[in-house]
Amino acid sequence: MDYWTRLLAALPAQDASRSALEGGIARARENLAGQAAPVKAKALKVRVTLAASLKGNVQPGDSVFIFARAINGPAAPLAVKRITVADLPAEVEMSDADAMMPQLNLSNFAQVQLVARVSRAGQPTTGEWVGRSQPLASDIAAQQLVTIDSPDN
Repeated sequence: MDYWTRLLAALPAQDASRSALEGGIARARENLAGQAAPVKAKALKVRVTLAASLKGNVQPGDSVFIFARAINGPAAPLAVKRITVADLPAEVEMSDADAMMPQLNLSNFAQVQLVARVSRAGQPTTGEWVGRSQPLASDIAAQQLVTIDSPDN
């Protein structure tokens, strides 16, 4: 719209295209005024820690995958973040922006489970150590704690 306004200012008063341009600017302003402010997507706040007993069993460069899975839904993760052991403890936010597939949004499922997995191989499907949350509401506002503390088998 800024471009159109500048173009309008540069056109001579008797230019035949002025009225079309003015109409387009007016419609654009109406459309913008009618749009609601975008709603910020809800995000799950997760704090991931590593159990002290495991510190000698992992390397700083090992991958840590943090993901949310639907309790009643597909097995594929809904949202994923990747960090390294060196980043722990870490606080991350997971939202629809972290979706693996556009049709599998976190906001489409009422309950999820959070999982944090350490993987030396760098693959999210297998790992050496894991931590899991209990089922929780996907729109919970409180920060959730996931401690990596169990063998991944």
